[in-house]
Amino acid sequence: MDGSKPIGFTDLKSDGCLDMMFFSPDYQGKGVASLLLATVENAAREQGLQRIFTEASLTARPFFERKGFVVVTAQQVEKRGQIFSNFLMEKMLA
Repeated sequence: MDGSKPIGFTDLKSDGCLDMMFFSPDYQGKGVASLLLATVENAAREQGLQRIFTEASLTARPFFERKGFVVVTAQQVEKRGQIFSNFLMEKMLA
């Protein structure tokens, strides 16, 4: 939060799916996403999860790769009649 303004959010599902990780462009490149991802990884470990996974966009893929995620498969998904390329990525937790 920046005052009362949200700067980003994410959601970790019970199966380890990291869903909807988004941040305001004003806060990209400032370490906020890295901090939130580290917090999510710790929460996943506390829940006994052995891995987390996400469907990363073309632009998000490099971020997740820097954080230790690997591409499981490239895929085409349809959302609201549009076809998008993304990557199923996972990270094994120690």
